[in-house]
Amino acid sequence: SGVARGRITERQLADVHERVRELLLEQGARLDAIYYCPYLAGVEASVPRFRKDSALRKPKPGMLLRAASEMDLALPASWMVGDSARDVQAGRRAGCRTVLLTGGEHAAPTADCRPDYTASRLTDAVDIILSKPADDATPPPADGPEESDPPEPGSREDPATVDAGTLGEILDVLR
Repeated sequence: SGVARGRITERQLADVHERVRELLLEQGARLDAIYYCPYLAGVEASVPRFRKDSALRKPKPGMLLRAASEMDLALPASWMVGDSARDVQAGRRAGCRTVLLTGGEHAAPTADCRPDYTASRLTDAVDIILSKPADDATPPPADGPEESDPPEPGSREDPATVDAGTLGEILDVLR
């Protein structure tokens, strides 16, 4: 929302993304893509062209769905790691496995934020992800301390349940 709020321009954000890519490359890592949403609905958006609702805006899953489409990703085998309820909600709605970062000032699981796992640091989240088989898209075991109770099938929290409005937004994003 920094772009919509006028805190950073798209050019400045592109420069930040490029620097992140450079720093990661120095460590032998690379990013296939970076996705962001410049839009924000409401008066907080001070840049008029970015003041609108968008399927890309979390907790909607649009960014994840776009990435999956463009990069041929299997979302059930993918992970969404984030530090807010919106991140977890977007990941669940897209059908990803989720890790909520809870250390420091980060969020804690709530009724509307039910991650598959929690981790206090990003490195702990990486350890969780690496400990799971790449093709294991099943939820964590019920007796595991890191799991929230899975949503009831067909409930609003179930990532497989998507209403018609959301499907329309998803189709708009993918076109």
